[in-house]
Amino acid sequence: MTTPAIEGATRYQGLRAFCRRFDRDATLQMLSAVSRAWDGQPTDERGRVKPFLPWDIAGVAATFLQWGTAGGGAPTPDELGRMCWMFLNLEHPGLGEPGSGFAMVLRLIYSQIPFQAPDAGMHWARAVALFRDTEFQEGYVPEAMTSGWQEELLGCSVEQWVSVGFALHAALLQGSNYPFEWDPELEPALEALGGSEDFDRVVRQGFTMTVDDYRARRRTHVERFGGTTAQQFLREPFAFNPLFSAPLIDGIADHFVAPCFPAIEVRTSALGIVHEGTSKWGEAFRRDAGQLFEQYVGRQLRQIAGAVVIPELSYGPRRSRVKTIDWFVVLPDVVLLVECKAMSPARNLQEGFGTAEQVHARLAKPLDQINKTVQALGGGHTELADIPTDRPVVALVVTLGNFVMANGPEVRESLPVTTVPSAFIGVDFLEALVTTDAVEMSRYFAGVRAPAERPGVLPVEDIDLIGGTNALLDVAFESLPIFPASDATDTLTLCQAFHSLPSALSTHEN
Repeated sequence: MTTPAIEGATRYQGLRAFCRRFDRDATLQMLSAVSRAWDGQPTDERGRVKPFLPWDIAGVAATFLQWGTAGGGAPTPDELGRMCWMFLNLEHPGLGEPGSGFAMVLRLIYSQIPFQAPDAGMHWARAVALFRDTEFQEGYVPEAMTSGWQEELLGCSVEQWVSVGFALHAALLQGSNYPFEWDPELEPALEALGGSEDFDRVVRQGFTMTVDDYRARRRTHVERFGGTTAQQFLREPFAFNPLFSAPLIDGIADHFVAPCFPAIEVRTSALGIVHEGTSKWGEAFRRDAGQLFEQYVGRQLRQIAGAVVIPELSYGPRRSRVKTIDWFVVLPDVVLLVECKAMSPARNLQEGFGTAEQVHARLAKPLDQINKTVQALGGGHTELADIPTDRPVVALVVTLGNFVMANGPEVRESLPVTTVPSAFIGVDFLEALVTTDAVEMSRYFAGVRAPAERPGVLPVEDIDLIGGTNALLDVAFESLPIFPASDATDTLTLCQAFHSLPSALSTHEN
């Protein structure tokens, strides 16, 4: 199959008009089918960009859900591919304004990040390892994450939430449709999740919506932009896509349809839970998540063989104490400074608002904290006496979401220059890093230098270390209720158990 290239930017009205040639419901089901082929790789074995990528599929699905109509027939595969390419090439809202070219690149890149995980199991495991297995620092009093917060937010515990998401993902991936009848082989797993009624309650409350619901939610996000009707229309395709908060759509078939299948994984991820909690409890939940994330990073760092991990220290006069970065990791050849931020790229990156400097401005604070700590280490403070001063120092800022452009010159030139090599890394990078050979890791960091064209930057893209499995994530994933109860020993076995579950159409309520 070939996909036609689009010359220049596509206008949104052009995409909408092309989509309206085809039947909404038939097209959404075709999008669902092609989205199941996503394997985390945007290019094929020959290096060619694949025609159906989840971020483009999600955008086309949003267009059909918002503007689609009945009639017109189903598109051909080539026509479906053309829609995805048209969405990829949509004109940027600020086209022609200073910096709009780079802003368009940022929008394209950051809209792809939620889907680009090499192993979906890490998404599910991280949510459990963070929210179930990690405890707040002693003395911290949570504001939103009080007793019962998981049930109030998700309708169940985090491990049940993740298990339900995994079950939906596995079943739909194997060609089943929800609602489905449970195979006797999976009855023990179902019982571990509270039974069929509880499972259905969680799915319907947390993963589904009707087309009308979708349109109402989408309109709310579009109107948030303000401006004229024409300006809102231009920004509409980049507004928050409600498929990320409810990936299954009711009312377009005799079963629920996932127009962008990978959105199920995003919904059940740690970031998905943070977004959901922030929507409900605001900054109180985000502050709690930040405190919990800091402790989670510490748990990960303690897996580094032979490392001495020291938590945040305070120094200075009693009445004006100053805090260091969150974690010190003392290795034979180097000292790592680790600052934690449970943040992710802001929505305005994907919505086309602001310059590169504006949308990355909040990354300045952790860099300032690194510089203050480095200065304090050379200041003779007795409180920092346990931190060696006889070896190089490098710094990492660990974020819950990936700021993949944060180490590039276009962004770092607008941020404070650190006095030691520093890098922004996502938590997934850290989870892999801590499993590598500690001696080789120490040697690499001790010998690294900031590139001349990027002063203060630690070139993490040059790291070539062989790692193993992450024990914390393995324990979290294997402890999901659905695993022990099903006698499945791995993801593949459990997925195969979901193959061709018959649809329980008699229980479906339109």
